[in-house]
Amino acid sequence: MPEADSDHEPDTENSDSSSQDIKTLERNHILETLAAVNGSRKLAVKKLGISERTLRYKLQQYRLMNNNIPI
Repeated sequence: MPEADSDHEPDTENSDSSSQDIKTLERNHILETLAAVNGSRKLAVKKLGISERTLRYKLQQYRLMNNNIPI
């Protein structure tokens, strides 16, 4: 069995950055989808494949982060 590489440490700086990039992509996708369906949450959740509860939670988080979310 190969020996574990003890010199290799996880790159936490890049993983934090990647995590933030994914969150930004997710946020943009959700907001763009809502705009495409004229703000209809029911249509947005169908297109996004998430529950209404998840959409509500995410929108609430976006509002806390940035007060310019008009939804």
